[in-house]
Amino acid sequence: MDMALIAQAATLETRIPIVHFFDGFRTSHEVNKIQLLGEDTMNKLVDRDLVIAHLERALNPENPVMRGTAQNPDTYFQGRESVNRFYEAVPAIVQRKMDELFAETGRRYHLFDYVGDPQAESVIVSMGSGASTVRQTVDWLNASQGGGYGGIIVRLFRPFSREHLLEAIVGVPHRRVALVGVLVGGLRGAQRVEQEFWLRRPDCTHLEAPPPPDPPCAAPPPPDAAPRAMPRPCGRGPRG
Repeated sequence: MDMALIAQAATLETRIPIVHFFDGFRTSHEVNKIQLLGEDTMNKLVDRDLVIAHLERALNPENPVMRGTAQNPDTYFQGRESVNRFYEAVPAIVQRKMDELFAETGRRYHLFDYVGDPQAESVIVSMGSGASTVRQTVDWLNASQGGGYGGIIVRLFRPFSREHLLEAIVGVPHRRVALVGVLVGGLRGAQRVEQEFWLRRPDCTHLEAPPPPDPPCAAPPPPDAAPRAMPRPCGRGPRG
């Protein structure tokens, strides 16, 4: 419910559609795990003026406007480039809404939350329901094997914020990085998370496959000094 409120408040301010979803039957049906938010908290995060502005932009036969007409590429792509500023503003606005929720509830969230050993050499990057399992596993490994394990929970996937990612792992040596992505038909496992991480961490070496298309031009450091990225799919079974 926290993420639902953050998504709703952020989409009104950014004017960018945000998909907030339950990615598992158990996640969506275990009502006992839902921590209800009060209406006072909702009212403080959701700006009523933005709600009214959103409704006023809706199509209305009383105030007809023309939208979505056919355009030649020279005109269309100029308009397409003009919306980049809206997408670029999304990460900062979502983080601000997370901070506002923390002020009201005491529950802290970041675009990328790091858990585990601050000096971890093995780090797993995950999102969705699987992240809770990763967190418990990291805690168990650190308690039973003397540390060295960490995890990054991705809370905002797109637009992917390089700055917030690096801020989450600053000071963590992480020699091995496992990238866990949802399995999608026709795509190589973990491709989406893998590509985003690779493009933001060009110093990683790759174990199983060549880097994704259009890697950064900057030359990576020698392989013996670079973290190794290991893509891993999930979502194959009901516990994915």
